[in-house]
Amino acid sequence: MTTKNSPLSDAAICRRHRWKVGTKLRGYESGRLPATVLITAIGEQDILARELPDGYEGLWNLTSRNWRKVRT
Repeated sequence: MTTKNSPLSDAAICRRHRWKVGTKLRGYESGRLPATVLITAIGEQDILARELPDGYEGLWNLTSRNWRKVRT
């Protein structure tokens, strides 16, 4: 299932993919470098995440790119 342009909320996308707090995601978008984030909180509708390696925590949108779990 793709995350880009999903009608689901960001929190619902996390639940569907079984992504939890502490999950690292890599997002891909045509013509841009991949972004890597760490999920720090999942609410009813929204998520908080921190861009790695040294970004600030904030609300994050999962529907603007296709996101995949980073295998560790």
